[in-house]
Amino acid sequence: YSFAQIAKSGIQGRYGLLEQPKPTPLPDHVVCLKETNAQPTVLPEKIHTQEQLRAALAEKRQQMMPFLANYAPELESCRTVINLENFNYKLESAEQWEEVSTPHYGGPLGPARAVYETKFSLEAFDGRRVFAVVNGADYKAQVYVNDVLAGTHEGFFATFEFDVSDLVHAGENTLTIRLQNDYVMMGSRSDDDPRSFCGDKIYAATGPGYDDPALGWHHCPPGMGLLDTVEIQVREPVFLQNVFARTLENEIEFWIEAGSCLYDPQMIRFDLSVYGQNLKQTVVEHMQIEPHTGKELGLGDTYTEVLAHRDGTLNAQLPLPCGKGRNLYKIRISAEDMKMWSPEEPWLYQIQLRLFTQDGKLLDTMSQQFGRRTFTQDTESEVKGMFYLNGKPTRLRGANTMGFEQQDVMHDNFDQLIDDI
Repeated sequence: YSFAQIAKSGIQGRYGLLEQPKPTPLPDHVVCLKETNAQPTVLPEKIHTQEQLRAALAEKRQQMMPFLANYAPELESCRTVINLENFNYKLESAEQWEEVSTPHYGGPLGPARAVYETKFSLEAFDGRRVFAVVNGADYKAQVYVNDVLAGTHEGFFATFEFDVSDLVHAGENTLTIRLQNDYVMMGSRSDDDPRSFCGDKIYAATGPGYDDPALGWHHCPPGMGLLDTVEIQVREPVFLQNVFARTLENEIEFWIEAGSCLYDPQMIRFDLSVYGQNLKQTVVEHMQIEPHTGKELGLGDTYTEVLAHRDGTLNAQLPLPCGKGRNLYKIRISAEDMKMWSPEEPWLYQIQLRLFTQDGKLLDTMSQQFGRRTFTQDTESEVKGMFYLNGKPTRLRGANTMGFEQQDVMHDNFDQLIDDI
């Protein structure tokens, strides 16, 4: 009986068969502290005044200051980046344009269309590729370069990019972003209608809010706009796209995504280093990795795994070229000498990657900070469900999202972000 059939037919009037579960009665149990030599938990005194809050905040700043240091060496960039901060903006229904700067987020709520437009200049890019990079556009976006559609994206805060090399030229170019808003799927209202309607916008209470006392100051109204930066990037046709650090028992496994705009497979190699970010430690430095695989390589094998060890040896048989599109590589290093991350001691590390051609030309670089930690749940014991952070039992204490933290990030107010957290 499929889930679709169950969803369609429901339980067919058998609500009377449902039983409300009752909690199991607990026995009275008295623990004498004197007999067990236990000590009661001492709770901190509650904060009642602004002076007490300022003193507690100053103490917390001092406590966390060592973990905000950055000891990792600086990594050179191979990309030319043009930040597009200023746009002409208007709702499609309006006649007048206005000048705005990113991030730009607000109403209207519900069905609406808006247009952002700006110009940028390029020098000759000589075989390199040009990308339009949008770091968050709410909600449906159409990106045009020189009046030609480069691509579309539906979402809220995710970064997306389009290769616009064939649409641009040396000199002045035009970038246009058209945004479309809608009612959310579970129902919401518009600016001018108090009734609630259901639309196609997939959205939860995670928006940043905006400066409007009637509609924008409550928790996360589903507005629209450019939430972050917009960039034009000039990069080599083979480049680094992302890197993710995964903690294993005694190892760190890096998932590295490399992208290629070229149809011909390219032979590449990585230079990998891992440094302490807020502690002085060199875990691995300039580890050379030439991707290989032990599997038969087919033309469609875009996602392939390669394992490397700390000394640079590989379980390799065949060279693994970088094909057109996204290519995934998995590389492991020993983590036995690395400190664990915890809320009390948030030790951080930084991976630094350099991407080379086989003959040694530097193509791209990328860095990413990460913490070494494990988070698991007990599914084997008779009483299941306990969570473990770094192997130690822990209980989750929930807190909802707070929009002001997103506002801190959007406006580069990182000192305020640190205080808020």
